[in-house]
Amino acid sequence: MLQSGQEPVALDTLTRADVADAVDHGLATAGPVRKLLHAMAEAGCPVDRGFFHVLRCSAAVGGGFAPEHGVILCHNRLHTRREVLNALAHELIHAYDHCRYGGRVGAGAEPSGSGASTSPGDDGDGGGGAALTSGASDAAASAAPTARSSGSSEDSSHCSGSGGGVDCGGGGSGSPRSGGLDWSDCRQHACTEIRAANLSGDCSLLQELLRGNLPLLPLGWAAQQRACVARRAALSVAMNPACGTRDEAAAVVAEMMPACLADTAPLDASEAVATPP
Repeated sequence: MLQSGQEPVALDTLTRADVADAVDHGLATAGPVRKLLHAMAEAGCPVDRGFFHVLRCSAAVGGGFAPEHGVILCHNRLHTRREVLNALAHELIHAYDHCRYGGRVGAGAEPSGSGASTSPGDDGDGGGGAALTSGASDAAASAAPTARSSGSSEDSSHCSGSGGGVDCGGGGSGSPRSGGLDWSDCRQHACTEIRAANLSGDCSLLQELLRGNLPLLPLGWAAQQRACVARRAALSVAMNPACGTRDEAAAVVAEMMPACLADTAPLDASEAVATPP
């Protein structure tokens, strides 16, 4: 078992037991995770430990979320306990966003249509049709609408949608409607990715340092964290086949950044790493 405070070396991935232990720890003690769970319950989406699945995944992702399945964490793509907690918070932000606009999760959720997601590797390339599938022993759990690529030293992205094979549709107005987020709307997709990158720890100074992206001078740190949020959200939106080129995906993210950085619910503004420019 991975003990509290211990981290494996960078090239090692965690065992299934390690990640399950980190999930249990996060659900019991991690402040942002606890706030998200409480807010989901208040919004009509209470979840229990069975909502969280630890699997061996064949896709190069660290985890994902599908309304009808829950949160999936891929132990063979996660390297540290901190990555597990970040991934847990990231996917719960997607779940909360879906729930607060009238969507349901778990057994009461309806399949969310054609949208689902996977995330690219280091270079940000990833096929929108790739499935978040597990290894042979976990083949039954092959769906996740948002997927998180692995590695603290890698860039990772997330894309939102539904079960089965993964891809993100999009191009709508960006205004969530009753029934949950429309995972095929590029602007809604961009906003939940911006929020997840901003509030989960994905763009903390430590994570950017490990990626080699942190400027030497502290005066540049705030701008770098904002750039991290935009970069990671754009990687996910770029996987959406309806959102055009990488430049077009980045433009959608840039359009949504001011409003979505300002939206920190249900967390405090102080828990965000970036603020609107």
